[in-house]
Order: sequence, then structure tokens, then C-alpha cells
Amino acid sequence: MKRDAALAGTLLPIDRPDADNLLKIACDAMKGIILADDASVVDATVRKRYSDDRRLRIEVREFTYSEVAAVGRAAALAPW
Repeated sequence: MKRDAALAGTLLPIDRPDADNLLKIACDAMKGIILADDASVVDATVRKRYSDDRRLRIEVREFTYSEVAAVGRAAALAPW
């Protein structure tokens, strides 16, 4: 029952490793290969899910300057 809920995505993993640590591991692994430095990451999404197939899935997309500038403008307008 619990396993079915986990694999269906209705039960989410709230234990370790922390999502931010998974992101840091991914950035460190790509440093010097895909990234010059992890400071160059302008957008990231981390999701932890249960699975029978353990993995870390990484999608990399290059942003154009105008896309990065648009993100900056949106962040400047954000109410927080």
C-alpha cells in the first residue's frame, strides 16, 4: 500500500538527502565539464521522488542573454 503510493507519486520522500544537497552534487559534478562554475546556474528545479530505478536526472539548457535578462526583470518585480 505504502509502496504503491510512493511509486504513484502521492507519497513524497521527506527524508535525507536534502533536495538542496542533491542540486549541489549535480552542480559540482558538472563543474568544468558543462559549467564553468556553479555560480553560472540561473535557474534550477529539484524534485525528489520514490522510484524503483534510482537515478539523478539532469537536464541542461543554455539561456540566451535576453532570457536571463527577462528572469532578472521578473525577479526585480517580485513582491518578496
